[in-house]
Amino acid sequence: MFKAVLNEWVFVGHRAVVQEREIEREKFVPEGVILTTEYSLPVLSSDQKEFIKKVCRINLILTKQYLLSDK
Repeated sequence: MFKAVLNEWVFVGHRAVVQEREIEREKFVPEGVILTTEYSLPVLSSDQKEFIKKVCRINLILTKQYLLSDK
């Protein structure tokens, strides 16, 4: 991501590059895509949305555990 704005529920695939673009909410940036110009992106699937939720939950758990272990 270079000078990019990702709105809510944006899923960016591996090795994708977004440069100087704003991505609308609930969009999927496929893996390996290089976005430097206007590009029609697919809508986020329900499976991708669930994956994002799981990642967020796990990240919160890991963060809490990390902060507790520092004490």
